[in-house]
Amino acid sequence: MNVYELNRMSLDEVECIEVMRGAGSGLYGSNAMGGVINIIIKKNKTAGGYVGTWLGGREQALYGGVLTGKVGKLNLDVNYNLTEVRKSDRDGDSNMYGPRRYVDFKGRCQFDETRGLSFGASYMKEQYGSFSEGDPTAMSASARDDMTEWYDNNRQSYFVKYDGYHSKNDYEFQNDYNRLGKESRKKTPGVWRDFDHSKYETYVVEAKNTYHVDEHHTVTYGGEYRKQKAGGTRLGTGAGKRTEETYLGMTKPYGSADVKSYAFYVQDEWNLTDILFFVPSLRYDHHDSFGGELSPRTGLTYAMSKNSRIKTNYGAGYRAPSIIELYSHMDRNMGRMQVQVWGNEHLDPEKPGPSISGLRQKKIRRGRRSPISTTRSMTLSPRSTRAASDGLSATSTSILTRPP
Repeated sequence: MNVYELNRMSLDEVECIEVMRGAGSGLYGSNAMGGVINIIIKKNKTAGGYVGTWLGGREQALYGGVLTGKVGKLNLDVNYNLTEVRKSDRDGDSNMYGPRRYVDFKGRCQFDETRGLSFGASYMKEQYGSFSEGDPTAMSASARDDMTEWYDNNRQSYFVKYDGYHSKNDYEFQNDYNRLGKESRKKTPGVWRDFDHSKYETYVVEAKNTYHVDEHHTVTYGGEYRKQKAGGTRLGTGAGKRTEETYLGMTKPYGSADVKSYAFYVQDEWNLTDILFFVPSLRYDHHDSFGGELSPRTGLTYAMSKNSRIKTNYGAGYRAPSIIELYSHMDRNMGRMQVQVWGNEHLDPEKPGPSISGLRQKKIRRGRRSPISTTRSMTLSPRSTRAASDGLSATSTSILTRPP
């Protein structure tokens, strides 16, 4: 998830936000190399609703939601966001403007005190347009004409999760499916100039169990299977499966690819003493193109006093290249701007090994407790194995949204 996705979330849905510094590949997977921000969504909501709006600036929106509260064994809610991006012009060119619509539905069926089923679906649709004024002095005939471009994006997401607890075990099984479609077309007066079609699909199955051994040990273990597919003119001739697509009298290369991976992980939260907390974890990832990789992580926290703690973490991260980084082959104009995105199928996974140490201290200020954090970071034996020096490189902080 990125900032673009976070903008669609409503704070009324958020229960709390957890932040974990350092590589978190043990439980959260290959994208959690710099850290993890875990956004926990509310459940067992009371009946009610909310509505709001914002005006001014480049956007205006109406948003809200309705919550049924507990009705028998069910608890349902619907949230929506209707946004209009205003048109603005600068030097003859406009921004991308138009409507953006988002709605999501979530529910939970509580079978009994120990077991329940959560489910949900969301839909987003964007219909934007943009305008670029022609340049009479341009060498290209198409650049001398005014240009109008339309963008149609839509996303559907679905999930279902069964969870419960028995004796010392908290368990869950979850399926997620996400589809994103992106289309655009460009026209000068009377002539279609270009188009772009692409679609992305992700399917994830995950099972996890937390075993409370005793008051000092809590062990979490599980596994996941992930399949990702992409296709469109943005992959062009870069992907392994290639064909052609004809639209509005224009023909362009169309490429498609898919990747599969699975993983297993285990983590132990261990209270060594009342003031010393130790968390080791291990994860194994297997990618159908890059084979398998072990990612260990350890964390140690020492409570110096009620308000001061020393923390140190070591985590060997692992991140396999995405389909876009491997196979993208996009070369097109967006207004007056030319966009080129070329992948590199010779990329290898990134394998950094950061070690992070820090001191966290809370001080009392004017009768209120304010957390003051100081963190010093050091990287030990960094390594990034890449077969091509001109490849794409990225080390990211993973932002995850999942039910608690």
